[in-house]
Amino acid sequence: MSEPSQGKVVGKLPPRGSMNTEWDDVVLIAQQNPNQAVEVATDINVVKINSVRQYARREPYTTAEGRIEVSCRGSVEKEDGKRYGTMYFTWIPNSKRKK
Repeated sequence: MSEPSQGKVVGKLPPRGSMNTEWDDVVLIAQQNPNQAVEVATDINVVKINSVRQYARREPYTTAEGRIEVSCRGSVEKEDGKRYGTMYFTWIPNSKRKK
């Protein structure tokens, strides 16, 4: 069994369609509707939603203009013993406060 790699520089994010980039297009919808919840998908494993939360620290989820807040609502435990829910994105623009 091979050792897990750590600190490996890959240069670019994985291509679309990888585990956490399949909703990048929804980010654009959220950015166009600041401070409004956008339903991304229903019946998503809560573990995956938490993974997307961690991924959201990168572009396009976080930029100089603001960030995506990832939320889960309506989670229920299914017959397989795992929790599933609805995932939402909310674009939170950076405030431009004057001092």
